[in-house]
Amino acid sequence: MTKAGGPTWRWRSWVLVAVAWPLMAWVLYQGQRMARADWASISARPQVVQWVSGESAPTDAAAWEAVRDDIQRSLDIQPDSPEFLERMGDVLSVAGQQNWADSALRMKHFSAAAAFYERAIATRPSEPGTWAMLAAARQAAGAPLASVHAAWVRAQELGPFEGHVQPLLMQVVLADWDHASTAMQDWAKTLFDRVSPRTQGEINALAKRYGIQFQPDPPGTKP
Repeated sequence: MTKAGGPTWRWRSWVLVAVAWPLMAWVLYQGQRMARADWASISARPQVVQWVSGESAPTDAAAWEAVRDDIQRSLDIQPDSPEFLERMGDVLSVAGQQNWADSALRMKHFSAAAAFYERAIATRPSEPGTWAMLAAARQAAGAPLASVHAAWVRAQELGPFEGHVQPLLMQVVLADWDHASTAMQDWAKTLFDRVSPRTQGEINALAKRYGIQFQPDPPGTKP
């Protein structure tokens, strides 16, 4: 019989230490990796959000490149992060928008953006905003309509009531109204009928760019 605290206890202690140290080392490594990645683009990410929302725009090419490089540094540290992958897609979408008049540059940037959104979705497939951005990027890049519509439908399924998703979905439908599916057009009409008069005005301001105007239902006819 082995006494308590004898050789058997010490052997088990060493086994626990041998298992625990690698686990602790891995946790510490991952923690500092996440911290370094977050710090690398801590000021760039809010800037990208403002650009994508239209609150501001890159002042020049150097400003855009600085933000892109910061996001890339984060990706170099955490290449599988859905957040950083999505932000890089956003950075490239901004570049595509800035170069809209140059079809070659527009398609180049939006194609690259779509690739980053696809990688983000592969690691986080349930985020409707990423699917919506993918639909918009594919559309701007001239991708096949089937792939645009597939991303649109997935975004709508995952986030039908999310305010940051609806404007993107509406834009995709309006930008290619004649080729949008009947279900997509019906969704746009239904959404228009259900929102406030102020939001209806905002939708029609966007629709006007594409030669489209929605007419509000007469009073008392909304479901």
